[in-house]
Amino acid sequence: MTYVCYQQHGEAEEMTQLVNELILEWLEAGQVKIQMIYDQQPSKAPGVIRLGRDPARCDILLSHPTVSGLQAEIFFDPKQNGFWLRSLRDSNPAIVDGKRLTEGEALLRQGGAILLGQLQ
Repeated sequence: MTYVCYQQHGEAEEMTQLVNELILEWLEAGQVKIQMIYDQQPSKAPGVIRLGRDPARCDILLSHPTVSGLQAEIFFDPKQNGFWLRSLRDSNPAIVDGKRLTEGEALLRQGGAILLGQLQ
């Protein structure tokens, strides 16, 4: 399951506030899915957008059986002006741009790829 992401910085909202957004695009059950994430978007866990299969804990639901119930979270860091991904499963870590994220966080770059679950 590869999730391709890219970001657009600096969208003006009513000329008073700068809005940062991240657009995730992936293929699920043969259909292209697109989800926009904003830097101060309301979510189930304040300050982060959670990805996984569990609808009680996740904001973006992924149905692939190898994706964990709570797989990863994405957050915006205003100091570094970018979106970051934190893997929440040591035994089933996310892969960001080809690198296993067993600890820490990874910056999500324009045109980058996130792999969640297992590719068979």
